[in-house]
Amino acid sequence: MHDSFCNRCVFGCIASDALEHYVLCPVLWRVIGRVFGSPPSDSLDVVLVLSAPNRVSAFRLYAAATIFHACRASHLVRLRAFAENNESEAL
Repeated sequence: MHDSFCNRCVFGCIASDALEHYVLCPVLWRVIGRVFGSPPSDSLDVVLVLSAPNRVSAFRLYAAATIFHACRASHLVRLRAFAENNESEAL
């Protein structure tokens, strides 16, 4: 149970905590779409700004990376508190 909790998406998806997932995570990209006023492209190359580069796509990718790292850092702090102090309320 503990291992499966630690390895899940930090945004609450049932997907695994893996970079491949976050590039396409529907929860993360739904937030990005709301912030920028339009949904990001379905094309992985466009999302990663590998093709059709433009300022909005670059800002979307930057925002997604920033949100991911902020959420993951917060998630890890709570997990460390739980592991070190056996505090279930930290989760």
